[in-house]
Amino acid sequence: MSDHDALLSAILAHPDEDTPRLMFADWLQENGAAPRAEFVRVQIELARLRAEEVDLPDTFGTLQSADGCQFRPHDTAERVALLRRESELLSANRRAWAAELPEYAVAGTALDDAGFFRGFVGHVSLPLEPLVRNPDRLWERHPVESLDLSRVDPEARERVPECQQLDRIRALRFGFLASVPCEAEFFAPFVECPHLAAVRVFDLGRLDCSDSALIALADAPYLRPTALKLHCPHVSRDTLERLLHAPFASRVRRFEQRRAVGWAPEVIAAAPLGALRFLDLRGAMCGDAGVRALASSPHITELVTLDLSSNGLTNTALEALAAWPGLESVKSLNLAFNRNITDAGVRVLLSVRRFRPIHIGLQQTQLGDAGAEVLAAWPGLETVIDLDLTAAEMGDWGAAALAGSANWRDVRYLRVSRNNFGAQAKAQLCSRFGRGGIDIWGW
Repeated sequence: MSDHDALLSAILAHPDEDTPRLMFADWLQENGAAPRAEFVRVQIELARLRAEEVDLPDTFGTLQSADGCQFRPHDTAERVALLRRESELLSANRRAWAAELPEYAVAGTALDDAGFFRGFVGHVSLPLEPLVRNPDRLWERHPVESLDLSRVDPEARERVPECQQLDRIRALRFGFLASVPCEAEFFAPFVECPHLAAVRVFDLGRLDCSDSALIALADAPYLRPTALKLHCPHVSRDTLERLLHAPFASRVRRFEQRRAVGWAPEVIAAAPLGALRFLDLRGAMCGDAGVRALASSPHITELVTLDLSSNGLTNTALEALAAWPGLESVKSLNLAFNRNITDAGVRVLLSVRRFRPIHIGLQQTQLGDAGAEVLAAWPGLETVIDLDLTAAEMGDWGAAALAGSANWRDVRYLRVSRNNFGAQAKAQLCSRFGRGGIDIWGW
């Protein structure tokens, strides 16, 4: 066996370890493949940095530089430089580096177009049938750890429990199967597969899951996900309770249930979700009662990210959040598209001294000029990196308050489009924020 193949075999045998990959990078460097060696090292460092912020949102405030590199407002200068170099190396070499995948697999998923992770293809989209027919083929040259299934045939499903190679998978997604009806028999081969015990991310995408399907997931003897994403608007209360009291519930760190029903927060609040750090309930229309339930939960006390956008909230919900001890740990709070939130509610929320977020979303609220003044006077503004005030009914008075605040320190992204600013107000904002790497987005 050549040195190249021996090093690659070590990577495939120990996919979670960095040392074999770094040894491979050294070999590449010594054998005339410097770009690939650099790429492996860059992605390993990016993965390390990403692990430090795992509880923050993946998408809020995504920026794109002129050269096409995507980054987030809270990314450090070090990480942005790494992302830019990653983008350059991928643009020049992506096709060649992904060429050894089987013809049925595509590098990337519904959520990640690139598909590379820690220097190799790690995320792929593929139909289930060719995978279970010849599973070794997928892992011949790349330590793939994330699957996004683009088609799931009944015959292929039945072969899942016998597919031992699936023990390499850490994330299983159904992101391409939008609105596909899903009954218990659809999930049974997956949830009964002992080789999927290492899956940590279980993403149902937009599958239209029945109660029986979610009960099968709740009763899964092997699955122990730490991240669970649902889009099940028709789930019954009893079924959601059963799912969130499953044996794995105490391990769940990220939970997303978009377009949920209004009582969902009450069920979530009562569930044993002590490890929960990321909760996305956008579009649930849970109302103020749902927020009160979350704020009274004895289990949900250390959230880092809370998305309550499009939930029909009023200032009463903000009062409940202000009285919640768990607010102090929240770093990303999205209240966008709640039209009945006004300056009065924001004032109460920001009165919590230890609330020091890096991201606040107030898009399409009735913040107004008075609310902008409240924000400007808030000492906690110093930690805010990304502030979304799109269509927040502000005028020149509000713009002047924001531009004149002495509390700004870390801001990098200020979104103020679709407000009623005149030319002078825009000039004030540009004069205050238009330099030093701060992006005023919206005109």
